Amino acid sequence: MINTKAEIISNTLLKNNIYELRLEIKNMPAVNCGQFAMVDCGSEDGITLKRPISIHSFEKNTVTLLYQAVGKGTKALSKLPKSKKIDIIIPCGNGFDVKNYKKIALMGGGLGVFPLYSVIKQHPRLEYYAYLGCKDKNGFVCLDKFQSSCKRVVIATDDGSLGSKGVITDKLNFAGVDAVFACGPKPMLKALKDKVKGIQTPVYVSLEERMGCGFGACLTCACQTMDGNKRVCVDGPVFDINEVVL
Repeated sequence: MINTKAEIISNTLLKNNIYELRLEIKNMPAVNCGQFAMVDCGSEDGITLKRPISIHSFEKNTVTLLYQAVGKGTKALSKLPKSKKIDIIIPCGNGFDVKNYKKIALMGGGLGVFPLYSVIKQHPRLEYYAYLGCKDKNGFVCLDKFQSSCKRVVIATDDGSLGSKGVITDKLNFAGVDAVFACGPKPMLKALKDKVKGIQTPVYVSLEERMGCGFGACLTCACQTMDGNKRVCVDGPVFDINEVVL
């Protein structure tokens, strides 16, 4: 983890207030899929805290972040222009460990779909089965990447505007996969935990919490686990699903 400067290559509106932010970072440290960055959103309107944003993909000296401009910080971030240099702490957290898995099911809900692509990008030779859910079809901005990289893609939306109508956890099939990596809202993860009871397949979840510092000092992102409270920013964001209380 380093605190460094990043230059904005592009900051592009995709749709539904979702932006793709591409950054150049000289001498970027090693990054693992599922990690995140703490990003400076500028100094307008008294914004002082960096915002945690999951890493969508990365290469040698570039990183791509997808985020939705909904709050004060991310709305300010969406206005930052190309070539501007911003502060960034990267990489944060522990990420997903693919171990010796060969077939992985990826389950994403809403904005939780975004960081799962980093698994495919870092380990393109593995076999993937994607289960992706959103409120409606407008929530999908990187679906084509999963469709071109996964052996099977299953889609569900709350209103049925794309794929099946309903929740994506109902569609998950454990047969033949070595592990499940999931990221999404807590109701989805809670439903997933209920579904995996008695299942031997390992399941790892990436938690989303509000954060202040990104390196464990402020305790803003504490989550409840079977071993007491842990910090999502340093002990996570990825946990064994049986470890966390959802």
